[in-house]
Amino acid sequence: MKKLSFVLVVLGSGLAAFGFSGWQLANNPWLSGGEFGPGAYYTAGWTLDSRLEITVGVVLLVWGFLLQKHSN
Repeated sequence: MKKLSFVLVVLGSGLAAFGFSGWQLANNPWLSGGEFGPGAYYTAGWTLDSRLEITVGVVLLVWGFLLQKHSN
């Protein structure tokens, strides 16, 4: 059980970190008329894929810690 909990903790933390690295600032050409610069419409944040990676990573991380705590 300790090996499985270690794998879950490593996998969960890696997946969550990979999801957090997906933050981006993007120009939305449909709303800004295709222009760049001060009049452009920008969106910032995580994409849906990154949010799912963060959520699954945190769940695996917590599950690994709980499994490690109860295997003693």
